Amino acid sequence: MAYNRTTRDDLSSAGVMVAYAFETTAEQRPTTGWTHIPGISSVPAMNESPNIINTTTLDETVEEVGVPGLKTLPSATGFTANYTDKLSKQWQDIMNKYESAKEQKLRMWVTVVIPDIDDAFYFVAEPSSMGVPGVDVGSVISIDLYLTKKGEVIQDEKPESIAAWTGTSTQATYTANTRTSKYSDYDDGK
Repeated sequence: MAYNRTTRDDLSSAGVMVAYAFETTAEQRPTTGWTHIPGISSVPAMNESPNIINTTTLDETVEEVGVPGLKTLPSATGFTANYTDKLSKQWQDIMNKYESAKEQKLRMWVTVVIPDIDDAFYFVAEPSSMGVPGVDVGSVISIDLYLTKKGEVIQDEKPESIAAWTGTSTQATYTANTRTSKYSDYDDGK
């Protein structure tokens, strides 16, 4: 008797990219204008199962029975990222563009691109404002970037290109040598 196994092509997370773009035509996924979100260290699973509607009656004697119902979409999905000043500015830019697009009835799309598969994953998202990152001794500062997924994830061809965010240059508000900020009188003398 012969048992043949299917060869496995396990994937690495190295090189996975998360990017966003805004619709230019309502209800149509963007094909251009994708911008990379740097420093992402964790992408959440988005594979919701349907609720099971219990249809058990008193006739059942062994187990409950049910039928598939609607899927419950998460209220907000956290993408963990290394916190940087540049990321903070980029997220504020995303929020500004999102508010502007929303006024025009245009949506924000997010894509997750995995290098060794042919397609990318796409979904409509509503970003939430960035809060304060948690900080622990001896660790990198990270933050969860919350995106509320709207509807199903679509798997389709990868974007033709993804650009780096260039933003605008701003004056530094923190002076490393004196630990002073333009927003405070704090100076520890270092």
